[in-house]
Amino acid sequence: MKKYLVFKNNPVSRKSNIPGSHEDFACEIAGVVERTDAPKDSFIAYLADSPEATFSLIQSRPLFSIELDQARINAWTSDAKPLHEKICNFGYAINDARKLMTCALCELEDSAKASIIFKDIDLTDEISISCVFDEMGQPNRHNFTERLINEFNVEVFKQQTVWSP
Repeated sequence: MKKYLVFKNNPVSRKSNIPGSHEDFACEIAGVVERTDAPKDSFIAYLADSPEATFSLIQSRPLFSIELDQARINAWTSDAKPLHEKICNFGYAINDARKLMTCALCELEDSAKASIIFKDIDLTDEISISCVFDEMGQPNRHNFTERLINEFNVEVFKQQTVWSP
């Protein structure tokens, strides 16, 4: 099992990990753990005892350390990553449905207002789109992330602001 340090990647540096490498997978996992939906290129990872990691430690503090071997990479690619994609897709579907229903409601209201026969009555006063989606809920991303942290031995390093007088 090897430990990888994951840092915030400066876009100006033009650094990236080799696609499919252990470092690349560490960056994918970091993006999910961070829960910002940042692309994996927002991070750069190095083997913890490598010269690159040492140099990066001089410049900044890592965000995460992640322990990976081939078995964990297989678990990520065949189990955790597809499940995370389904969690995200569920949220996208809810947002798409909300937009679709909102547009349909607006069209109905506009048509009713333009109607000669129905312009003086409210046809949508009993419709509450937000209530339907608010009560539906979302998959528990916190539980997913916590399990991911445990399964991949992710250590989250707290970013501290240094106060100076």
